[in-house]
Amino acid sequence: MKINRYSLFPKAFLLGLVLLISGFNASAQMPPLTACSPSLIPYFGIGCSTGASIRSVVTTGGIVNFNNSNTNCANSSTSYSDYTTESFYVKQEAFKSFNVAITWNGNSSQNIVSSLDKVFIDWNRDGDFDDQDEYISPGPIQGTHPHAHQTANSTITVKVDVPGHAKEGITRMRVITSSLGVIYDPGVTACQGSRGEAEDYRVEVVNPCLPPNVISVANLDYKSADFAWTPKLNAEFYEYVITPVDTIPHDTVVGFTFTTTPSVDVDTFQCDTKYYIMVRLICDSARKIARDWKKSEWVRDSFTTQPCCYTPQVKVDKISSTTARVQWDPIATALGYEYAVSTTTDPPQKGTFTTSTSVVLQGLASKTTFFVHVRSRCTPTPLSGWAKSGFKTLGPLSVNTLSQTGLFVMDAYPNPMQDNLTVQFNGQIGNNARLTLIDLTGKVVYNAPVYSDKVTIDAAELPSGIYIVKYTDDVHNQVMRVTKK
Repeated sequence: MKINRYSLFPKAFLLGLVLLISGFNASAQMPPLTACSPSLIPYFGIGCSTGASIRSVVTTGGIVNFNNSNTNCANSSTSYSDYTTESFYVKQEAFKSFNVAITWNGNSSQNIVSSLDKVFIDWNRDGDFDDQDEYISPGPIQGTHPHAHQTANSTITVKVDVPGHAKEGITRMRVITSSLGVIYDPGVTACQGSRGEAEDYRVEVVNPCLPPNVISVANLDYKSADFAWTPKLNAEFYEYVITPVDTIPHDTVVGFTFTTTPSVDVDTFQCDTKYYIMVRLICDSARKIARDWKKSEWVRDSFTTQPCCYTPQVKVDKISSTTARVQWDPIATALGYEYAVSTTTDPPQKGTFTTSTSVVLQGLASKTTFFVHVRSRCTPTPLSGWAKSGFKTLGPLSVNTLSQTGLFVMDAYPNPMQDNLTVQFNGQIGNNARLTLIDLTGKVVYNAPVYSDKVTIDAAELPSGIYIVKYTDDVHNQVMRVTKK
């Protein structure tokens, strides 16, 4: 099902929405720590003082690496050390990897000979380690855990693949180890362990916020189209604008239309119109106002909707008691037309096809109100909307007709009227023709010159009651009585 997600902005709006540019680079700052609330540090039942400690952490394979040797239970009171403010950090691009080698001390004399290492990285920079891929898992485990030390004074290497959805900037890596003595601690988390130690380091992710490579336009017709663009894993969501104005919004202007999917279907276009679609990524919106979100550049494409299939302008004349002529101006893009006549205002499902722009309706009932419906058939736009015109066939004089002259006949319908009253003239309209509507108090509620054989009076605001319709020209004088419900 298609949805209306179409945003149309006038040129003045696109040119005028310019905000101040902020110089603050949030991605260069370490996100505030929220993990392990309220203490914000891991808890150990025994800690690292008995020898169940990290001796060193060394990274390799990154753009920048670090070597933190001889850590050896650096904080025996908490068994936690925060190195994020020091020079130890690793830097790597998204979709690439680096290695974290963890050397564990252990204590054979106290039977502390096995410990499980876990590495957590806050890829989405929200301060915790609870989200997608933030535990660096070895994958399916068969037998002994591959990140477990089986002897004291051993080294385990954890391979870290930087995911495509990782946010660019500085973030936190937690290295934690925990032992149950002769076996490792399978229940160790980022926030708790038994005998062990935890250390935090900086990780810098290189994952620039780049726009989609391609915008594709499919299923284009006169009012709708389907759009898709290359997805980007580091996009929180996408922002797009579709407009007939060839102006790219300023980088700090935010708030057009957002979607979390790399596609959108729109069915609110105007036919035969050139539009521009612009799409960009919002890569990081956390803890920042909209103008400071991390955004890509706009990528732009254009398209033109199919030609219009215009609705004909219909005129009915030469009305008799059983016939009437229907005419309309030709439509340049039309292959033909459909028409139908009925006594209801509702358009039909389909009509009679013709390539002519004029038809004579025959066999009509006298003194009856009819509605003729006409529409164009075109290509590639298949059909226009229905045009509608009402008329009333002639017949014996109505009891409401108080006078008539010669072959000139005035009729008014519907009677009783509701929102509109149509006055129809059959015959030659004379010079100085004028139509007047008068209530029974003599008040003139409508008075206007007549230039065509059909006049429609807005009666929506008229109070209920009886009214006199009066027509005069240099030759004719016609009067009718009508009723308003």
